[in-house]
Amino acid sequence: FLLMIRRPPRSTQSRSSAASDVYKRQISLLEKIDQRIADSFASFNDKLQMKAVEELYKKGWRYHQESETWFTDITFREDRLADCRFFCIEKFRPLPTTDVPLTEKELCSLEDFRVALQKKQ
Repeated sequence: FLLMIRRPPRSTQSRSSAASDVYKRQISLLEKIDQRIADSFASFNDKLQMKAVEELYKKGWRYHQESETWFTDITFREDRLADCRFFCIEKFRPLPTTDVPLTEKELCSLEDFRVALQKKQ
């Protein structure tokens, strides 16, 4: 899909000329098309993101929104700390960690994700 934009002739410098008005309408149309394409991709990406989240939850991963971190193999302790593995973005793999200040209530549920994506749309 290629949209050709016709520029006004060089001799038409007036902002109120008919040729200039056509050019402005073409630019406005192009911006609207770009926004529709962007909206369509955002919706598609939201659906893919939700599928990925569902798969991670099936495999035992949980998301902590405040720290923006994924955790798995979580053992909650009475002192409001947890031992677990977290997904390390820098190394792109799960790493073990201990004494994480974390409670089960602080982890996002699948429903939390669905609501967040619906608010975004």
